[in-house]
Parts: sequence; C-alpha cells; structure tokens
Amino acid sequence: MREALHTNAHRLKAVDVACESGVSTSLASENKCHCSTLYRWTKRRQDIEAAAAGSTTILQGRRGSKVAFPELEKKLLDWVRDMRKNKVRAVTSRCLLMMSAHLEPRFLLGRSEQAAVEYLRRFRSRNCLSVRRITHKGRRKRSEVQVVADEFGLAMRHKMEMFSTGTEKYNHFYNMDQTSIYIDMNPKTTITFRGERDVDVVQGMSENSFRASVFLCASATGKTLPAFIVFSGATGGPVHCELQAHPLHKADEVVLTVQKNAYCDERIMIEWVNEVWTPSVTFCRMLLLDSLKVHKMGSVRAKLEEAMTGVDFVPAGATGLAQPMDVSVMRVFKHWCRELYVQHHITNDFSLNAKERRKLITSIVHDAWMTVPPPETIQRGFVKAGLVPIGPRMVDGTFRVAEPPAPELA
Repeated sequence: MREALHTNAHRLKAVDVACESGVSTSLASENKCHCSTLYRWTKRRQDIEAAAAGSTTILQGRRGSKVAFPELEKKLLDWVRDMRKNKVRAVTSRCLLMMSAHLEPRFLLGRSEQAAVEYLRRFRSRNCLSVRRITHKGRRKRSEVQVVADEFGLAMRHKMEMFSTGTEKYNHFYNMDQTSIYIDMNPKTTITFRGERDVDVVQGMSENSFRASVFLCASATGKTLPAFIVFSGATGGPVHCELQAHPLHKADEVVLTVQKNAYCDERIMIEWVNEVWTPSVTFCRMLLLDSLKVHKMGSVRAKLEEAMTGVDFVPAGATGLAQPMDVSVMRVFKHWCRELYVQHHITNDFSLNAKERRKLITSIVHDAWMTVPPPETIQRGFVKAGLVPIGPRMVDGTFRVAEPPAPELA
C-alpha cells in the first residue's frame, strides 16, 4: 500500500508555520503541495488537530455544490441496488427520472427535464454507477448472417424489378413484424455499479411480465396499417368484451383482440389478415414475413392468396439484417413507447390492475405508431435491408439487378 504523502502531523506542522509567517510558494514547495492546499489546511486546522491523534488522514472536505436532495439520493441508490441485486429489469436514466419524481415531488419544480437528467448524471458519478450494455451470448457471427441477408436481398430486388414495372409497385410491397410490448420494457443497456463483470437482466419476472403482442405493418413507401394488439384472455370473456368496447378499437387506428398467452397462433394470424390486411387491399400485393411457423401454415397462406397477396419469408436468423421493420422501425417504435411510458408516470401513479395496464399499453402503442415512425424511417428500413434498389435507373425507369445465382444442389 502506498504511504500517504502528507500525514496529519505533517499537515499540522505546515499549518502552524503558515499561521506564523503566512502562506507562500516557498512554504508550499517545502511541503510538496500547492498554495491552495495550504489555504485549505489552514481553514481546517481544528479537524486536522482532532484527527492527528488516531489517524494519518482526515475526512474528505466537501467540494462543489451541496447535494440538493440527500434523502432522495439515498432512496434512489437503495432502489438501484435492489433492482440490480434481483436483476428484475434494466435501470435506465428515464427510470431514474421517473422514480425521482415519485420519491421527491419537489424534484421537478423549477427544473427543466434536461436539468433533471444532468442532476441524475452527477448522481451516477457520485455513487460509482455507470451505463453498461447488457451481456448476452450470440450463436452466429454477424458475417455469416450478412451473407444470407445479402443473398435474400438480391433475390427480392430481382423479383421486384424484373417481374413488375413502374415505381407504384413499392406502394404494394409490405412488411409485417410482431413484437412484445411490456408494461416496462427492457432496453439494451442498464445502469449498474462499476466493476461488474456480467450485466444480466432477468426476463419474465412477475414485476415485468404483463405483456402484449403487437403486429406492425408498413409499405416500402412509408404507408402504415393499423396496429394489431393481442392481450392475454379468452375469446368471448370479460377481457375480450372490454377490448371490443374500447374507443380506439377498429377506429382505423388499432385493432384489439385476445389469446390465451398473448401469442400469435393460427387463429390470431387469420384474424389479423381479416381485420387489418384484407380491408386495406386494393391491388395485388407482396407481403414480407419472418419465418415463424404459423406464418407458413396452409390456412394462413390461403387467406392471403384470397386477398391477392404473394408472400415471401425472411430467412431464419437474418431478420435483424433483412427485415425492414427490424432494421429501422422497431428500435424507434420501442424507444418512443418507453418515452411515453416514462412521461405518463412522471405525472401519474403506477397502474393498479390489469385493466389499467391494458388501457395504458393500448394508448402508448397507438400514440407511438400513429405519430412516431415518419415515412422516411420506414423507407430507410427497406433500403438498409437491401430490398429496394438505389442508384441510377434504366431508360424505362427500372433498375438493372443481376439475376441471383441458382441454389446449389445437395
């Protein structure tokens, strides 16, 4: 252990000399410190003298501005410690902001949101908290998945350009994706204590288990279809009846339904086709889906064929690179769902029962989907996924896309 450069006895001797002859640069040089340090020792002479009998060091002096809410910081630190101990959910700056407003009603009085976030940044620094990416184990290298995504993108571009003409075709090229929306969704990072090796967040705990499945669909030109939200419940039961009476249900904004576990099964997929997809069809369309088993069922494909819809499937494991909704839209959508959740709870109490949670999720999904994804964001997803060609066109207005190689025979 490194020996302390200045002991209390040494400080006390330097202070006595400074009191007699005054603080000077030569005296500071003799004691291997700065003049400002001598001034601080002089002001704290009583503390140094009291500590000299039993210790070589003194308590750290207070620097900077005084903590405005010491009780709040104590409660907030205990809350963070409890969250990270149980690994119930990720802890974000927005979570800290929400909890601060609940634990201390005066926290946001006379303080802008940006100032509050800056206060919480200093709180993290004072308590050795850092923002860490949640650790996980990947099974496939990105380079391997990229090859599959590139081959799929080439095949789709060739199909769209060689077998149809005009730019209007992209008005009829859609992608639908499903995602789980939790009452408090976990992001990819969390606030935790410095030095932790593994940064885990346990999914499916009871505090975070209230969820809904959301179906989002949009075209390559940025046109969106109503969100389709699936809650846990029985068909014809009280939850189903409650959702059917919701003012937003089938108001060209959202469609609400139930399934035993809020999952996508054959019945739910057919209901989506009947309630959301078919009413919007006015011409032959191309629908891009992921390789979920239920999407490939004969009954589902038959329903889509009745609606003048051709279907293609994103290769399994490549949705993060080849599916437009995953590439560009879902990240923005979930970000705003979290923002709306935090903004709601800054001024409102937490939901007390399942009915209030369903109402809150419906409102958040509706607001996020109707206002957040601009057409440019959706269009960028199709381009980044490699499904829409960019660059100079041919004379007839089409792109020249190389024919994809024939699949290798085993």
